[in-house]
Amino acid sequence: QRTPWDMLVERRSVGDLEELLEERLTLLRGAGGASRVLHTDYHTAKARLLQNLGQGDATGPEVRKALSRLSQLTDGVLTKLWERAGLQHPFALLAVGGYGRGELFPHSDVDVLVLLPDDFDPHHDAALKARIEAFIGSCWDMRLEIGSSVRTLSSCLAEAAKDVTIQTALLEYRLITGNPALNGRPVDVPRDRQ
Repeated sequence: QRTPWDMLVERRSVGDLEELLEERLTLLRGAGGASRVLHTDYHTAKARLLQNLGQGDATGPEVRKALSRLSQLTDGVLTKLWERAGLQHPFALLAVGGYGRGELFPHSDVDVLVLLPDDFDPHHDAALKARIEAFIGSCWDMRLEIGSSVRTLSSCLAEAAKDVTIQTALLEYRLITGNPALNGRPVDVPRDRQ
């Protein structure tokens, strides 16, 4: 059964989907049932984007643009979930790996790092632990294939020194939301993009 949202999406171009979703998210702030609507809107926009990509012969630049749009769409949802969980300053949410490049393939994990300043430890702060768990749980409720890690800046550096897979994931990262002062600090690698 087609909903009014489906009909509205069909009349809009793929390029307008992010704007349309943002309009809906703005209207839903604080509204009851917003999580269900956010879930529906995200997956409808994603399906439409992928459907349009599958029609015809997509060129390399068109595919790359679609992957970037899917990444931006996911950024918007993660930002809303982050805000709902009360994870603002001084914490940061970083995209890592392929998602950190701003390219999200249709069935890829959404790899994120919840980066905390060194003086915050969720193992000793029940309220912080509850907010982080609420955020990660809401990502799973949205059916995002989330791959998450939660680290302080020091523990991030220590783990990266021991594990090449962590080093590799951190080579390409970017700030999604949160404390911009933590962006650019997880590893000492040259940065050429935000």
